[in-house]
Amino acid sequence: MHVDLLRRLLEESGAAELYEPLAALLERLIERYRPLAVILAGSLAEGRFVRGLSDIDVLLVVEGGVGRLDRFRLYAVGDVDVEVTLVSLGELVEAVRGCNPFYRSALCRGVVVYGEAETVSRLKGELCSGRRGACG
Repeated sequence: MHVDLLRRLLEESGAAELYEPLAALLERLIERYRPLAVILAGSLAEGRFVRGLSDIDVLLVVEGGVGRLDRFRLYAVGDVDVEVTLVSLGELVEAVRGCNPFYRSALCRGVVVYGEAETVSRLKGELCSGRRGACG
């Protein structure tokens, strides 16, 4: 896991004390699901995190299919909700091509804190810029 990047994001958001419990949660999720990538999305990734208002959005990109019961998970880290979404790589590509706002934002503006940053960067290049990146 890119611990320095995770620590920096939390420090810049005024939530440095969440580092250890969030890192521990992410490590447990990585061990359980073996994702290709873990992407922090939403306000934390975009520098708009507001303590008491924001949650932390985490996208786990996995290779195979995702079971219905594993798709969405909610955890608490301190006083902050952590919303975890599991998605297969193929589903992510289709959702971004279909202009799904959550997946598009996660891929195009999210921060990879674990895994195949090169794969995510390639997808960003293909799906988040130019004509292919146009939605709406």
